Amino acid sequence: MRKGRGFIIFASIVIALALLFSLDVLLDSLRFSQVFSHIYHDPIHVVGGMDVYVNGTLYKENLAPGQWRYDGPYDFSDTVIFTVDLATFPYCTDPTLCFRSRSSEVHVYQGSRLIYSLESTGGQNPAAYNGGRYNLVELDPQAMDEDLTLVFETSYITSAPLFDPVFFANRTTLVTGIVARNMPSLLIGMSMVSTALLIAFLSLTLSNRRIRSNLMSAVFLIALTGIWILMQNWSRQLFISNVSIAQDVSYLMMALLPGSMLQYIMKNYDMDMQYMRRIFVPLADLFLVLYVLMYVPFLFMGVPLDGMLSVISIGLLLYFIALLVFCLLQYLRSGFSGGVPLMAGIAAYMCAIALEQTLLSLESPLRLQLAIYLPYYIALFIFLFRATGEAMRNSHSSGEKRRIMEMSFTDPLTGLLNRNALDNRLERISRERRDNIYIFMIDVDGMKSYNDDFGHKAGDDLLIAMAESIREATVALNRYIFRYGGDEFLLMVEEAGALDTDAVVQRIRENFRRLMDRANADFSVGVVRYDISMRKDIMARLNEADARMYYDKRGEHRKGMSTPPRRK
Repeated sequence: MRKGRGFIIFASIVIALALLFSLDVLLDSLRFSQVFSHIYHDPIHVVGGMDVYVNGTLYKENLAPGQWRYDGPYDFSDTVIFTVDLATFPYCTDPTLCFRSRSSEVHVYQGSRLIYSLESTGGQNPAAYNGGRYNLVELDPQAMDEDLTLVFETSYITSAPLFDPVFFANRTTLVTGIVARNMPSLLIGMSMVSTALLIAFLSLTLSNRRIRSNLMSAVFLIALTGIWILMQNWSRQLFISNVSIAQDVSYLMMALLPGSMLQYIMKNYDMDMQYMRRIFVPLADLFLVLYVLMYVPFLFMGVPLDGMLSVISIGLLLYFIALLVFCLLQYLRSGFSGGVPLMAGIAAYMCAIALEQTLLSLESPLRLQLAIYLPYYIALFIFLFRATGEAMRNSHSSGEKRRIMEMSFTDPLTGLLNRNALDNRLERISRERRDNIYIFMIDVDGMKSYNDDFGHKAGDDLLIAMAESIREATVALNRYIFRYGGDEFLLMVEEAGALDTDAVVQRIRENFRRLMDRANADFSVGVVRYDISMRKDIMARLNEADARMYYDKRGEHRKGMSTPPRRK
C-alpha cells in the first residue's frame, strides 16, 4: 500500500471515530438539557455566608459569594472545608448544588451524612480536572435545616488553591443552564469534524493522488481542530464519567496541531522549505515529545499537569507566532503564490487559540462562544479554499490539459520526459534544495553507424528499446527519465539512502540486450551523486556525468553493431 493511501485511510478512521464521539456528546447533551427554554426558568442562587476551615482551623467567616483563592501557607496535604447553614437557602422543590473542583478530591455532607464523593478511583481522576470539573449534588429536601459541608482534599494542587462559586437551584435549572450554554461549543466542534469527514470520504473517490494529498492536508488540520474543541468542552460536561480520557485526547490534538499545520503548508504552498524542515519540523516533533514526557509521569506516578500544560499552551502560541513571521519573511523575499491568505489564516488561527485558552469557560454566553470560534472558521475556510484551488491546479483530469502537458514535457518517440521537463525539474531542485540525487547519463553505442547502415526507422526502434529498458529496470525507484537529446538519456533517482548504481546499470543493460535480442547491444554511462552539501550546483554535476559518459565511451572502444537487431 502506498504511503499516501495509508495516510488517507488512517486520517479517515481517526475522523470517523471523532464523529462517533461527537454524536454521543450531542445526544447526551440533548438528553440532559431537556428543553433549552428552561435555562432561565428559575433564578440560580450563588451561595454566600460560608465559613472556611483550613486543616481544621477556622480561616475565614461569612465568605462573600463568588470565586475565592486561599492565599495562606499550604502544602500538598491541605484540607479546605466550607460550611454553611442550609436554612439560609431559598426554597426549591428539587434542591441541587453545582460547583467546580480543580485537581482535588471532593466530599459533600448534609448534616453528618455523606451525600457526594469525587475520589481518585477509576475514571474519576481529580488530577485531570485542572481546567475545572463540574459537580452536581442533589440535596435531601427533607433535611434543609441541617448544615452543608464541602470538603476539598487539595493533594493535587500545584498552585494556590482556587475555589469557584457554588450555585444552588432546582436541578433542571442547573443542568440546562450549564449543558445548554455549552452546546454551541460542542456543535461548532462537531460541525468541523463532520465537514472534515465528508471531504475525506469524497477524496477517497478521486483517482489523482496529488489532489487527495492536497485536500487531506487541509482536512486533517480541520479535523484535529474540531476534535480539540470537542474534547475540551466534553471533558467539562456534567455527565462525563471519565474526564481524563477526554482531556488526554484534547491535549494530544493540541500536540499534533503544529505538525498538521506544517504538512498543510508544505503540500499547498511553493516556498523555500529548507528552513521549514530544519527548524519548524523538529519543533513540531518536540511538542509530541513533551506530550509523552508530560503524560507518562501523570498516568503512572500521578504527577500533576497544571504547570506543564500551561507551558505547552504558551509554547503553541509562540510556535504559531514564529511560523507567521517565517511566512512573512518568505513572502517578502520571494512573493510566493497565496502568501497573503496563508498569513491571514495563520493569524486568525493564532487569535482563536489565544481567545479560547484565556476567555472561554463553561458559563460563557452564546455570543462570546461564537466570537471566540469565528477566527477558527475564518482560518479553516482559508486553508480549505487554498487546498481545493491547489488540488484543481494539479489535476490532470481534463483531457485538454493532459494533451498540452504531454506536448510540452513529453518526447513523442519514447514517451519519456523531454528537455523542457528537465529544465523545469532542475529549477525545482535548485529552489527546493533537494538532497541525495543520483544522475545517470546514458548514450547508445554505435547509433550513427546504425542509422547509416539500417535506416532511421530501425534507429527509432533502438531508441524506444533503450527507453523501455531504463523504465523497466527502475520501476521500483523514485526516478525521473528524460530523453536528453538524440541517442542520449538522463536518469535521475532521488533516494534518501545509498543506491547500488552498478546494479541499476546492470539491470538496464540486461533489459536492453533482451529487448534488442543481441548480446552486443550496449551503451555508455556516466554516474554521479549530488547533494546540497556539495559546493557545485546540480548543473555542474550533470555536466560531470556527461563527461564521465564520454570517458566510458572512449575507454571501451566499442565498434557498434554490424547487423540490425530484432526487437522482441
